[in-house]
Amino acid sequence: MIALEKLDGAMDEYQKTAEYLKNHPGVVGIVFLITCLQRVALFFVTYFVYRSFGLHQYSMYDIVILQGMISVAVDMLPLPGGMGISEKLFSMLFTGIFGQVKVLAGLILSRGLSYYTELLISAVMTVAAQLFLGNEKEHREKISEKLKTIQEKGKGYERKRGNS
Repeated sequence: MIALEKLDGAMDEYQKTAEYLKNHPGVVGIVFLITCLQRVALFFVTYFVYRSFGLHQYSMYDIVILQGMISVAVDMLPLPGGMGISEKLFSMLFTGIFGQVKVLAGLILSRGLSYYTELLISAVMTVAAQLFLGNEKEHREKISEKLKTIQEKGKGYERKRGNS
């Protein structure tokens, strides 16, 4: 029974979200733009790592496009744990750019900055959201329940008044 209630709640939330997006189409565009900027920013990490090694033979465009190609190739493969494939492609594509000696260090720094830093920031934000917004959700649910109760009482009053 609890599982059905959770499913009903999830379906209601999905329907509300779909209705909101239907009534606010600009939100989808803004989210798309932010996502594109985030992805491109992650592609630039490899370029900054490349430059931090004092390398300058290849352009920013070359490095960012290669990193984008790796991302597209890995995203197209529906495999769990795609990070291993990403590292293999990185080492294959960037050995000629970083050189045999620096490619492993470049890989570790690039992945460390783009993946693990993002993971750490997400973890901190999740903990903060749970601490500060978790109580707010409970508060909103209580208010919603009270509003439903008031609406039901109001409907009952209208029925009584209409019958009088």
